[in-house]
Order: sequence, then C-alpha cells, then structure tokens
Amino acid sequence: MHRLTTAIQKGGTGKTTTAINLGAVYADDGDDVLFIDLDPQGGLTEGIGLGDEYKSGGHIGEVLLEEEQGELNGLIKEREPFDVVPASPEMYNLSEELGQDRAWFKRLDEVLTDIDDRYDWIIIDSPPELNRVSDSALIAGKNVVIPIKVEEPSVRGVEIMLREQIKPIREELESDVEIVGIVPNETLNSNERDRILEGTRETFGKELTLEVRRRVDINRAWREGKTLFEYDPENDMCDRYREIADEIRGRIK
Repeated sequence: MHRLTTAIQKGGTGKTTTAINLGAVYADDGDDVLFIDLDPQGGLTEGIGLGDEYKSGGHIGEVLLEEEQGELNGLIKEREPFDVVPASPEMYNLSEELGQDRAWFKRLDEVLTDIDDRYDWIIIDSPPELNRVSDSALIAGKNVVIPIKVEEPSVRGVEIMLREQIKPIREELESDVEIVGIVPNETLNSNERDRILEGTRETFGKELTLEVRRRVDINRAWREGKTLFEYDPENDMCDRYREIADEIRGRIK
C-alpha cells in the first residue's frame, strides 16, 4: 500500500487534476485506489463527477474529531474504477476544530491505517493553504507531490512550503515526509518558461518530473466530472501522466 498527498499553498497550480489523473493511471494498472478530498471547496469531488455528494451529509472531519467513532467506511463512495471520500462545505472550520485536540496531527494517519489493507493507493488532495488539515494530509500521506505553474510566484510557493510547513513537520513532529514529485503544469513554449524551468531544476532537480503541457481538454475533463483518460483517451497528456505516475512510483520507498 502506498499513500500520496498532492499539496501546495497556492490555488490554480493543477493540484487536483494532478491527483485525479495520477490516481486514474494507478487504477488503470489494476490497483485499488482511494481518493480522499480534504479540500472544503470540493474540487476533486466535483472533478470526478460526485458533485451531488458534496453536500450530502457526513464528512471525514467528523471521523477525525471522533464524532463517528473513527468509522471511515460509511463515507467511502464507489466510483469505478476507484473509490472516493468526498469533501463537504462543513469542513471549512475543521482546522480550528482539530486545534482543540492535542493529538490532532496523528488522527488522519490513524484513520487511514485502519483501511490500509484494502487499497494499493490512498491519494489525498490537500487544501491549498497552510493549516492543520494540510499538515495532517502531509503527515498521513508521507509522500508528497507538489504541482506548480511555471511562474515565479508558484516556485516561491514551493520554497515557502518547504520552509514553513515541511521542515517544521519533519523536525518538530518527527514525521517522515518526502517530496516524491514536483510537477510543472500547463507549460507553454517561451523564453520565460525555459528560464524558470532551468532555475527550478537547479533547486529541485531530483524531485522535478516531466511537464504536463497545456491542453484545454484537461480542464474540460474536470468540468465533465471525468479523468482525462475517460474524456479524451487519445490526448497526448495521457501518456505524459503515465510517465509521471511511473516516476513517482519509482521514488516511493
């Protein structure tokens, strides 16, 4: 069983579409995949066609706060070829509520341990902000994929995330969190793109993956509630997502 968290403290970097399409690759390989949408905006939930579940009642926050005696099973929805724990708008205050629990940083890890034997991959889509929920996603996921736009603010966001979130988690909470991929998203040919990518390689060469080039069908697939493989299986970025998924698989210890 492997766990994977997609995370960055900046919206619009392709974080959710990266999670969806990496999971689609692993599911297509025959692996049992569970998505967990921890973003209260519900982007992953909507992007795989489960928008009706977004306001349907219970949510994972109740499990983390032990209001449901740690039972995650009732929240898991089947959506072939994978399973999903949808997000809920009621999760917006979850970080503050977790702060009242002295062992908050262990809760998600403990909950997932109970179902580890059911899945080959558990993929967590973290909220795009620095708080206890995104900390919990990193701690529980252990392996982190950071999607970026090839632009200066996005690259700086990675540096901030490393300094202000991942480093304290490693040192203060003694949690093994490893970056297994930094994925450049929506790239187009330009001198600026080449300059920023070169600088990113110098800083994060070991973690940098292949690029996902800009394709309108990636966003259209999300709007239709489908993976790119379901929406446009002939799209050239399907092969690219496969290559990136294989890169990440090879980096996980």
